[in-house]
Amino acid sequence: MDPKSALASCLQAALASRDERWIRRRLPDPSTSSSNSPLIDFNSNDYLSLSDSSKLRSHFLNKLAAAPDVLGSGGSRLLVNGHAHAALEDRLVKFFRADTALLFNSGFDANVGFFSCVPQVGDE
Repeated sequence: MDPKSALASCLQAALASRDERWIRRRLPDPSTSSSNSPLIDFNSNDYLSLSDSSKLRSHFLNKLAAAPDVLGSGGSRLLVNGHAHAALEDRLVKFFRADTALLFNSGFDANVGFFSCVPQVGDE
């Protein structure tokens, strides 16, 4: 048997097995998805339907228009002036009545930062 057809047969069998067990994942066709559905969307992580909120969109656009330095590489405070990050951390300190606050761009990065610095050899 031709190696290419053997591979194709193996992949087809794997897909058929997934179909039978209802575990085959497929990317949805964006042209068929409706954001006007009355159902709760648990697939897109938009559980609160914030992406469809005209009020939130309007508020965001007003804030965007009022922000003087919104464009650029503002994602990393190591590369640019961290004023926005520091201001948000100050707000979080007040809101949570905490001593300090430190923002990370993801939970993963927070864990990497923590576990690469805090635990030491010999800790139990």
